[in-house]
Amino acid sequence: MPGSVVLLIIAVRLAAAAATEPAAAPRTLTTAAEIAGDSTVAGAPPARIAFKGLVTYQDPTRTIFLADDTGVTFVFGGANPVVQPGDLVRIVGTAEHGVIIGGIRPERVEVIGRGDQPPATPVEPADLSTGRYHYHRVSIEGVIREVAPAGDAAIVLTLHAAGEPARIEVEAPSSEAEATARRLVDARVRATGIIVGNVNDRRQVVEPFIRVKQLADLEVLEPAPTDAFAIPLTPLDALVTQTIGDHRVRVKGAAVAGPLAGAIYLREGDRGLRVVPTDRTAGGVHAGDIVETVGFPEMGLYSVELADATLRITGTGPPPPPRPVGDGRTAALVVHDGDLVLIEGPVIDAGGSPRLVVRHGGIDYTIEPPAGVEIAAPAGSLARATGVCRVAAVEGKNYRAVPKACTLLLETADAFAVIRSPSWWTPRRLLVAAAAGLAALAAIVGLAATWIILLRRQVRRQLAVIERNIQSEAVAEERRRIAREFHDSLNQGLAAATLRLDAAAGRLGDERAKTILDRQRRLLATLQAEAREFLWDLRDPVHADAPLAAALEAQLEYAAAPAATTIAFEAPADGADLGAGLTPEVRHQIVRIVREAVANAVRYADASRIAVRLSGTDAGGLTITIADDGRGFDVAARAAADGHFGIRGMQERARRIGGELTIESTPGSGTRVTLAVGRKAMQ
Repeated sequence: MPGSVVLLIIAVRLAAAAATEPAAAPRTLTTAAEIAGDSTVAGAPPARIAFKGLVTYQDPTRTIFLADDTGVTFVFGGANPVVQPGDLVRIVGTAEHGVIIGGIRPERVEVIGRGDQPPATPVEPADLSTGRYHYHRVSIEGVIREVAPAGDAAIVLTLHAAGEPARIEVEAPSSEAEATARRLVDARVRATGIIVGNVNDRRQVVEPFIRVKQLADLEVLEPAPTDAFAIPLTPLDALVTQTIGDHRVRVKGAAVAGPLAGAIYLREGDRGLRVVPTDRTAGGVHAGDIVETVGFPEMGLYSVELADATLRITGTGPPPPPRPVGDGRTAALVVHDGDLVLIEGPVIDAGGSPRLVVRHGGIDYTIEPPAGVEIAAPAGSLARATGVCRVAAVEGKNYRAVPKACTLLLETADAFAVIRSPSWWTPRRLLVAAAAGLAALAAIVGLAATWIILLRRQVRRQLAVIERNIQSEAVAEERRRIAREFHDSLNQGLAAATLRLDAAAGRLGDERAKTILDRQRRLLATLQAEAREFLWDLRDPVHADAPLAAALEAQLEYAAAPAATTIAFEAPADGADLGAGLTPEVRHQIVRIVREAVANAVRYADASRIAVRLSGTDAGGLTITIADDGRGFDVAARAAADGHFGIRGMQERARRIGGELTIESTPGSGTRVTLAVGRKAMQ
């Protein structure tokens, strides 16, 4: 029997045997860590689940969150039975990918007993958004700052810990639960629950929060005062950062205005205070009302403020007068941030509301009128404004915070007034009026004197131009003379030496001697090329007096003449001379660096196109980029190689003028050379 027939029979029998074997059963996952990290590819049969663990939470959608000794997972909700935290359950089903971790698609959920909850991991607000504890049972300690409803069956508590807020969502089946929760404001509590939240399409937690089953899961560590308005009064002078704590303080002061931009402003003695309330009681506050407020102190941009505050009006009086702001920049605003002030100064920005700016005492005040109100004043006019001052920018001087700019909040449009319009008598108009009132003779004398002055100036300008032209021509003639001498001596000598070496090489029979002569011949060719470039520098006057762009463009035309490479040059479209402040030495080095980079691209890179771009920088310097599409090279290896002085020479030239040279290249991907020259080199 032929061998091929035997092989065919064996292959058929193996295929038949494989067809009769049962398919491999899906693997079975038994621990939370295996389920959470399941990586079954899409389209493959899902892994089977046979899991036993403890219930840590069940949300209103009946999704069950579970834990065992290896980690956490969850059971998709819908048809799940109602379970309680601490129930020990057995679950059979299949694995299914979740948004953050893998979960279970259940077929059967069975409660088989009770067990001890896993210990809660202590966390801080910053831990919530990391995703590290997602679906884990955690605890957090802090002071309750705010309580708000979240739908029909939940309330949201804002808890502050370590200076940061954390959101706690508590299931609240009754309206009494919200009232009970509001009594926790200003209490220090420990909340125990699981971290959940919304997740974006990149598997990042966007709005993390801690879900708590009931208010009983909040352990009160330090109860809130029964009556917040019974705590001792704190003078505004005592509200400094060293005394800010986690709990509320009670202050009292006179309102300097009605509510402005969602806040009210109080004055006590010579201090002002910004208060941001959480309720609607601020709507009834008017200037002169005596207000008691209880809130959480926190540091604003410049001064301590009260946030999440509750207030009440205890009396009324005359509206407090505005405080005149002095001219001393440091002392003027130390006590006036958050207080009613009066300023007076010139309008320096008349762009219109709200960009109308008045300068007073070295500070720029941006005038912010009430919503829907427009104010206007011409630039240069003198304006007076009364409003609540808020420091908008601060600068540090010798470890002291000094106000740099402010916003002035106006309560009414009448709080701003132009008290003096710009003077009609500008210098130009005064000159016209004076000229019109002079007698004819005085006018003629004045015109004659003016003509004489202008004539003298014109003569001086012309003489300066002539002198510059003479100097430039003398320099150019000297350059040409040196070039002629150089050409007639050294350059011709090099050419003669080259011819002699060629003749000698043809007569030698020793191959080693021929090799030595050939190396000398290449060295002389290099020297000749350098000499030709030096002669070109001497004969071309564009380097000395033309704009830098023109000098570079001339160099590129010279480099492109013998080559088949396309060289494109781009300079600023507005024609600005970016090299106007360069010394001749710096200009020369820049031109030589560009020439060397272009020559390297032409000689060694086999580039078909070279792009040279000259541009300025925001800091007043300039940047030149030479990019080619050649074959590229290993920059580190080339710079370290013996005999390659081109890169080293360009870098030394750049350092000599205080510039920075960057070379980026990889084999097969072209080369980019960037020369950056800072402002110092241009002065």
